[in-house]
Amino acid sequence: MRPDLPAWLEDAIFKAIAVDPAKRYANVLEFAFEIENGARRGGPAVARKTPLFERNPLLFWQGLCAVRHFPGRCAVSKVIKPDRNAQNDAPASAEQKDSATAS
Repeated sequence: MRPDLPAWLEDAIFKAIAVDPAKRYANVLEFAFEIENGARRGGPAVARKTPLFERNPLLFWQGLCAVRHFPGRCAVSKVIKPDRNAQNDAPASAEQKDSATAS
């Protein structure tokens, strides 16, 4: 959900909207009790690390462009680079074969 929500509140909401009725609160009073007293029992919110794309989108896209611009210089570029030899692997046309044999 939202990174600024305390963990106890997120857990309470997920339990309230659970698909399986057996995992939900038995009645609205249990949910109300959890909302009223959850902060006292829940402890501090767990800090979640936000991804680079959310923290600094410009830096994320600059890094991605750098990887694409300098292929072969890092491990990531080997995964996303296009296959440039695909054109060379195509079978030769009849004209190309004739000109090669005539030479």
